[in-house]
Amino acid sequence: MLTINDRISLDNALGTVRFIGYLDVWGSGTVAYGVEWDDPHRGKNSGSHNGVQYFQTRVEGAGLFLKASNKKIVTGVSLMDAILRRYAGEENELALNEKIQIGSKTVESYGFQKLNALLRDITALKTIMLDRQNVLHAGDLVMFPNTETLDLSFNLLARWSELETILQYFPKLKSLNLNGNRFSGPLTFQLPSLLSEILLAASKVTVDQINMLNISNLDKLILASNDWTLGDIERLLLPPSVVFLDISFNQVSSIPNSIQLSNVRHLNMGDNIISTVSVKDILPNVVTLDLRYNRITSWESIDKLSQVFPNMKDLRIDNCPLFAKLSIEEMTVEIIARLECGEGKLSQLNGSMLSAEEIRNAELYFISKVQLGAISFTNERRMKQLLEKYNISSTPRAATEDSRKISLQIQCENGIFFTRDFLKSNSVLRLKVSFLRR
Repeated sequence: MLTINDRISLDNALGTVRFIGYLDVWGSGTVAYGVEWDDPHRGKNSGSHNGVQYFQTRVEGAGLFLKASNKKIVTGVSLMDAILRRYAGEENELALNEKIQIGSKTVESYGFQKLNALLRDITALKTIMLDRQNVLHAGDLVMFPNTETLDLSFNLLARWSELETILQYFPKLKSLNLNGNRFSGPLTFQLPSLLSEILLAASKVTVDQINMLNISNLDKLILASNDWTLGDIERLLLPPSVVFLDISFNQVSSIPNSIQLSNVRHLNMGDNIISTVSVKDILPNVVTLDLRYNRITSWESIDKLSQVFPNMKDLRIDNCPLFAKLSIEEMTVEIIARLECGEGKLSQLNGSMLSAEEIRNAELYFISKVQLGAISFTNERRMKQLLEKYNISSTPRAATEDSRKISLQIQCENGIFFTRDFLKSNSVLRLKVSFLRR
């Protein structure tokens, strides 16, 4: 029997049980589950039916009522069963599940010697990948003293206490993927001391829960797609050890000031709602920055990136509204020129390495466009840098009367020379007419 906050799977879609009871339309003889789907597009209501509110979904429209008797509902398996199913092999799995009837007793047919050998092989695994295997609880686990990477993403884990139990059997774990699980209940345990990265994307984990986890030994923290706002990020207590932070696919409206106090070097803020970049604080530690699919609309924000991230070496910033009407080449040229690129500076843009020739061509083209008035550029410091780099005058020379003319010396058939000034704009036909008049 399921309980509130249990996780289920139906047709490979994951959901959380928010209600258990009876609906008027089905009567008292049918138990109903009110489910909130992880994918809200699968829902048909927000927890109400025929005007009666049975539960409230956290995301509007993500709810659906199911009969408890629905045979397609998957309520989960143990972690140990999932490991055996994935790694024991079909032959061993069949043997493990085979039973023999002796009198009134049922006994396992698998020999202890073979079972011990199988467990010895499994517990030697350094990497265990169990994504989307409907893992609900620990089961009869044995110790996995060699496992360093454990992927439990998009399973049915629902309680922090169950995760605590699981982690006790993986003492050397370094990487833990919990993406897509939805945890609830008290959080009172500490992460394994050797754990260096944890992935909690699409888990709807809260900032308070992360702060309670004691992430002091982590160097990589993935918190994408958790509906976090700028205020949530500002309250996140980042330890000095964290150098990789992924807060993409959230609702962050600007670059968090709190990151200035951290040691984050690789920052992913793609797919947020950032519209402008302002110079409030400098983030000198960041070398890799991802701002793709944000709402940036002005070149002034691009100009400020070099000030906010003076040591940035790798930038991804495509698919923002600012570039909607530009070709990839036009976007690339202008970004290269506006930011400082080259060895020891920005050297990779939108996934491509920048060559010295590409940088030179982009900068010279940009200078010419600015001087012709085709591009508006207010960053005087950067413009001065570019002009000095290529020894170009800060203002184009005004066209004087003399500079618009050309002096030609012409020899006639009789050998006599004469000199005449012509405008450079003259056509060849006009030149011929002038010669005939002479």
